[in-house]
Parts: sequence; structure tokens; C-alpha cells
Amino acid sequence: MSSASKSYDLVFTSNVLEHIEDDIGILKELFCWIKDGGQLFVYVPAFMFLYSDLDKKAGHFRRYEKKDLVDKLSKVGFVITKCHYSDSLGYFAWMSTKLRNPLKTENQKSVRFYDRYIFPVSKVLDALGFKHLFGKNILVCCRKQAN
Repeated sequence: MSSASKSYDLVFTSNVLEHIEDDIGILKELFCWIKDGGQLFVYVPAFMFLYSDLDKKAGHFRRYEKKDLVDKLSKVGFVITKCHYSDSLGYFAWMSTKLRNPLKTENQKSVRFYDRYIFPVSKVLDALGFKHLFGKNILVCCRKQAN
């Protein structure tokens, strides 16, 4: 256990956990770092069947299934307070990159177009409830219960 033991009220990981081979090990370490009653927010890529060469190139060991991530967090000792998908349209966009060769078709123009025009629509769809059905990412909010 590091000197960070029970030092933090909130830890937020955004697109980090998928890069760590021993994800349960780091979740246990994060559990130790968080004060009793503190929170952990985890944001990771969703759906292993969407795993592509682009994921591999980025150094991802995995994408996550919602149930598996919740199970891992619960086993470590966290209590789940919220769990849903994010970027519902991104699910389809990522699937399309998987179907074509993403290493050849990825470019800054398409990313800017997605961020400017598609993602705002995706946020609206998420707010309408699509986040409970599917998405490109998963957000889990959990709490470390006070002893």
C-alpha cells in the first residue's frame, strides 16, 4: 500500500483501466487510496466484441462488459451507485471502424466531424434513455462504504 492510503475523497479514471493488464489489482489499490465514504468514477470503453486493431494500437488489453466491470468493482468492495453506457451513437461509429480498416481510415477530419456534429446528438439520445441500452463507453460511479 502506498503513502496515498485513504487520502482521496474522489478518484476518477477516464480511459485508463483498459490499459492495465491487472485491472483488479489496480482497483484494489484504488480502494485503499479512497477514504471511507469516498467515491470512484470509472469511464472505460464498452463491449469486447467492438475490440479492434485501433484498440490494440492504443494499448488496450480489453473493452468492458457492464456486468463484468460491476462484478470486479463489487468484489473489491465498492458499492455501485450508478452504471450506464455513454455515447450511444459512438457504439455504431466504433462498429463501423471495426468493419473497415481503422488504421487506414482514421483521420483528424473524421474525428472533428464526429465531435462537432455527431457527439452532441449522441448526448441528447443518451439523455433520452439510450444510455441504458448501449454505448461506446461505460460510466460506473461507486462508493467505498464507511466502516
